[in-house]
Amino acid sequence: MVMYASNTVSTAALNKPLNRPLNTSKAMRMDKKKLLVVALLLAVVAGAVYLAHLDADKREVPSETIDTGKYIDAYVSVYVNGRLAATQRMHSFTSAFSYLAPIAFTPTSSFTQTSTFTGVVEPVSAYGAALTPGSYSWILQKGRFYGCPASAASPWQVAITQTPLPRLVAVFYNTSGSKIGEAVFSGTSVDLANKVVNATGTVLYLTASFTYTGATATNIKEVHLARPTGQVYSLAPGASCGGMRITNDSFATAITVNPNDVVTVVYTFYFKKPLTTNFAYMFLAFLYNAKDQVVPLNATDGSTFTFNVAVAVPINTTISVFTSSGTVSVKEPTVTVGPGVWALSQAFKFTSNDYVTRIQLRVRFENGKDVVIVDYVPSQPIPVKPDRPYIFSVSFSYPFVNKP
Repeated sequence: MVMYASNTVSTAALNKPLNRPLNTSKAMRMDKKKLLVVALLLAVVAGAVYLAHLDADKREVPSETIDTGKYIDAYVSVYVNGRLAATQRMHSFTSAFSYLAPIAFTPTSSFTQTSTFTGVVEPVSAYGAALTPGSYSWILQKGRFYGCPASAASPWQVAITQTPLPRLVAVFYNTSGSKIGEAVFSGTSVDLANKVVNATGTVLYLTASFTYTGATATNIKEVHLARPTGQVYSLAPGASCGGMRITNDSFATAITVNPNDVVTVVYTFYFKKPLTTNFAYMFLAFLYNAKDQVVPLNATDGSTFTFNVAVAVPINTTISVFTSSGTVSVKEPTVTVGPGVWALSQAFKFTSNDYVTRIQLRVRFENGKDVVIVDYVPSQPIPVKPDRPYIFSVSFSYPFVNKP
């Protein structure tokens, strides 16, 4: 019975329609799905490994940026009758400075930006016949600056025949926004006697005073630096020079001033290394922008020459990269400009395994002299490999206020 039953079941099973081909196809489809899933997983893993490799590759590429902003300290202090009334960090270079500075300090042939910007002309009586105070549209174009320094198109340009010769001026305003006085920075140049140069950097001071002649007491809420700037920038008609507002500092608490009080303003700039003394002198020479100023600069050939804005101004900029093997690579950088900062960068390739030990930013003057304005030695030599790009950048950030 058992055998019969077993045989009956087997015969019945054999007499049923065969499903094996269908089952086999289903199994194959399942196997294909599994294979596809496995293949996809392998592709994902391979892609992840490849991307990780690329990412690791990217991380291996040195990109050294020297941010000079952390090496600049700037303060503004106001004294009334010799007593300190207020002092604070500067926060104050205006948007106009963002456009003027890159072309003035670090001109390059690749800087092709054309910009129209707003610059405020201060009411400065010391400038005599000058641009009418107010807001102007100004324009900068590469073609008007690169290769034509000391001409009517230079950022350093002012009319040398103007009388009185324009000087840097501090303009004071009260809480009502009224001008209460102006202080002219005397001397033919940055007062290089008021300086401290040591192993850590260069400290320079600018000092100017005026006597308040008003009939009633007032206050000081803001102080602006007005820089002599040629009319050549302006799209509007005017005389030969205007005092472009270059800084705008406001005090949290207004400073009381009485009739006949003597008000003194002191600007202190501390340029720490890797910024050089050359850069410090150029910076204040740019603020003064006086045609007869004489500023000594140290050239890379070991000589000292006189930087006089009437005859010798910057015309080109390069980044120099030094290695432990003694090679020096020199390239002109590209320039990018933004509010409160401008940056110069360039990619370098090396022919062998080496170490970068020093990075310099150099400026060439009309007389063919090169001066170093940034001299950076990394805390650890930077390893470099052959035939791979290494980007080195120098950025100039400064105390900035987003005002005209």
